Amino acid sequence: MPVIPTATHPVEVSRPRASGYAAALAIVALVSVGGVLVLPDLALTNLAMPYLLGVVGIAVRYGRGPAVLCAVSSVAAFDLLFVPPRFSLAVHDLEYLVTFAVMLLVGLVAAELTARLRAEAARAAAREQETAALYAAAERFAGCYAAEQAAEIVQDVLRLQGGVRAQLWQCNAGEAAVPRGGDLPAACVPARALSLALEADAPFDWADPPALEHDLRVQPLRVAGRPRGVLVAELSPQARETRARELVAALGALAATALERLHYVEVAQRTDIEMARERLRNTILSALSHDIRTPLTVLVGLSDALAASPLANTPATAQTLASLREQALALGAFANDLIDMARLQSGVALRREWESMQEIVGAAVATLEPQLPSHRLRIDVPAELPLVECDAVLAARLVANLLDNALRYTPAGSEIRISASAPAGEMRLQVADDGPGLPPGDAEALFQPFARGQAEGGPSGSGLGLSICRAVAELHGGHIGVTANTPHGCIFEWVLPRRDMPAIDEEPAA
Repeated sequence: MPVIPTATHPVEVSRPRASGYAAALAIVALVSVGGVLVLPDLALTNLAMPYLLGVVGIAVRYGRGPAVLCAVSSVAAFDLLFVPPRFSLAVHDLEYLVTFAVMLLVGLVAAELTARLRAEAARAAAREQETAALYAAAERFAGCYAAEQAAEIVQDVLRLQGGVRAQLWQCNAGEAAVPRGGDLPAACVPARALSLALEADAPFDWADPPALEHDLRVQPLRVAGRPRGVLVAELSPQARETRARELVAALGALAATALERLHYVEVAQRTDIEMARERLRNTILSALSHDIRTPLTVLVGLSDALAASPLANTPATAQTLASLREQALALGAFANDLIDMARLQSGVALRREWESMQEIVGAAVATLEPQLPSHRLRIDVPAELPLVECDAVLAARLVANLLDNALRYTPAGSEIRISASAPAGEMRLQVADDGPGLPPGDAEALFQPFARGQAEGGPSGSGLGLSICRAVAELHGGHIGVTANTPHGCIFEWVLPRRDMPAIDEEPAA
């Protein structure tokens, strides 16, 4: 694991201590003593050079303040000890005033330039150290597999580089932000600041947070315009004077990329699990449905043979055989539903032809003719409706399933109405009833496989009829939904995209 470099000095040069000023005075005293010893051998103007050299040395070592003191003290010492009259600040020769001015100006300029160079060198070293820390953090981000690890990396970098406390929050579009870790207490971050961060594109400061003495820096974490989290850092007055804001921004960009990667890794894992689950379910359904159909067919045949034999010579035996045959047929219908569902989910090629909606509804009604006498059926499908391009077998199965659902879940004597209309670009078919209506909860859940409209003890059924309807509707590029009927009951509506039938050329006359 890469090691994050620890900050050894602040970005800005620290203020000089008393030792710097003492060193400045010591340098002036040392140069002055040396000048007194060599005065007979050197010209006075040459003695100014060691003083300037001392100013430069103090500026490099201790900074601007001690260097200015060294420059002023050097001019005063040079005038007092070496310029006639000696041991007096009076100057008889005006040429020495020019020497003093040049000496002071050069000393001050050298001190300023050297101090700037020292500060720039310190800033460059700090930037280099910060870059190394961010590079090490990027390597750690690339290997993290949880948002809590990303929060730990953010905490380590900010604490070591700037002494800053932080808290990382994770969220996605439309979701609430969740704290993932950090040494800044999550309870100290105002909820309003988080909500603003989820809508903002730029970082901002939050003054007077609860239970904290310092302001907060709130950094939204966005990737491609999508929110992935929020980085909240506490900026003390010392941190506000350094590059802490830039460090928070750079680290936030790395954290946002890491959270984006973790999000899509999670999405990919969920997708893989869902695909594996779907493949396993389809395999089981296909195997069960094919293995069940053959023994059920044999069972129905045997029950018919026994019913026609002398063994069924009592009413009780005949009733038992009839019940056996009925349950075997029900299991056979369930097996057929399983096969159809597995076939539709695996993808089936549609045999599209131009069909009449009247014929589709008629075929669906014919398959359920034995059950129809218990209900009042009204069919309102005008003959002048345009033809639709669809798979007639699947379309009739869809209508039959909707009708069968209405027959099962409405009491005997209820009215069931099948109607169709053709607004612009669509064909709409409705199956309405005046039964008990929709069950409580999400009505869309009725179209899920094995969903039942009533709890246990209600009408028998496989729970696959409506899911087959939805699969057929989507294969045709349409959709199916359910709404409440007035005053009671429900309405299932199939919406099928429709295009105009191509013109057919008339055959030439003989």
